[in-house]
Amino acid sequence: MKTHKKNAPMAPYALGLTEDAHASSSRSPALITATLAAWLTLPAIGHAQQAVAPVSLEVSGSEGRNASRFRSSTRGGSPKDLAYTLASNQSINTQSYVAAAIALTARAGKGGDGHDGIIWDSAGSMGGSVGRIALEVAGSVTQGNASATGHGIAVTATGGNSGSRMKGGTGGGSGGMLGVSLNNASVTTYGRGADGLQVRSTGGKGGSGFEAAGIRWSASSGGAGGQMSLGFSGSIDATGSGITASSRGGVGGNISGGVIQTAGSSAGTGGHGGEIIAALSGKSNGAASTIIARGGSGVSLISAGGDGGQVTGSSWFNGADGGDGGVGGNISAQMDKVQITARGDGVSGVLLQSDGATGSGVVVPGSPVAARRAKAATAAASPPPWVGVFA
Repeated sequence: MKTHKKNAPMAPYALGLTEDAHASSSRSPALITATLAAWLTLPAIGHAQQAVAPVSLEVSGSEGRNASRFRSSTRGGSPKDLAYTLASNQSINTQSYVAAAIALTARAGKGGDGHDGIIWDSAGSMGGSVGRIALEVAGSVTQGNASATGHGIAVTATGGNSGSRMKGGTGGGSGGMLGVSLNNASVTTYGRGADGLQVRSTGGKGGSGFEAAGIRWSASSGGAGGQMSLGFSGSIDATGSGITASSRGGVGGNISGGVIQTAGSSAGTGGHGGEIIAALSGKSNGAASTIIARGGSGVSLISAGGDGGQVTGSSWFNGADGGDGGVGGNISAQMDKVQITARGDGVSGVLLQSDGATGSGVVVPGSPVAARRAKAATAAASPPPWVGVFA
């Protein structure tokens, strides 16, 4: 199946998972553990896989400096790029209470806030953006504990929030560029509702615009969700969903306070969802790849915009505009020789979904604007009491 796509900024990664011929709904971690322990007592035959400890890599960007009376704010820091490879002769089998067998996390820093001046505010700064995350898995991954939290493989990227004050900074940071390749690998999960592969990217929140000397300033936009390139071949047997990938824009900043406001003052626009490109294919030996999702969708690809910012507080002269919602990004998927089984209520074998977000525009009840509008509506509904007295 293939949907319309625009020119891709990233080439799809080849991804593979190896088939688990003995997978069934009655899988028992205790039985598999016992079988593995018995197998380890046998003489080594051929090339045994190398056991690798669970992997948890996390990078973060520094927080931006807040403004003061004598200096401006600074942008949030961007984390270093992340990359990890699990070779075909390596395996991870978790028996302890861990979040995931493989977890890669990148968080960008928040932008500095503007200075709260006596007469004039200085602006906040933009949140940092995530760079690149690259993951290649060709070996075997087993989340081997029914009490484990998290998922088999989890990749998370979050853009930094924008600083606030005058003009609400310059926007949230983006969720980076993510490339995930599972190439003839095997992923099995036992934790409750644990996905085989989960990839998430979220743009940072827009900064809020506050009052300065009675003046209301506009807020800034949310950051864009990250672009994703996913590849898969092999086998996934998961207690939750097989593959889930989501790219979401950040929420637009809010505005509040102020007796008067600048021209065109508005809440921040929600960030756009990122583009998702997926290629799912058969194994290198020509057999079909398999995805078994025992508690969710087989493959779920979602790109969604962030909600627009809200307007709160009173305005004596004119109401500010609420923020527009962000738009979802393009999604494309190519599938060849892949068998997908999904179990559960309301689940999908394959779901591709691109959503625009909700815009916002709020006049708070009880404000002078709302009171004037209510009074005008009442006057129009009933004639003034003096009509007829002077007729």
